[in-house]
Amino acid sequence: MSEESPDPIIRKSVSLPTGLWKRIENYQFEHRVKRDAEAIRRLIELGLEKAREAK
Repeated sequence: MSEESPDPIIRKSVSLPTGLWKRIENYQFEHRVKRDAEAIRRLIELGLEKAREAK
């Protein structure tokens, strides 16, 4: 019996303007998110959900 494994992690490198990075850091601090990557994932999910709702 095999259990379904979660989605594999894909790593990407992106460049961000300083102002955008500061906004991400503010989100991370305000929501007490320990890792940069987790804050970015959460923000992407929120953005994708909003985009889906806007259709």
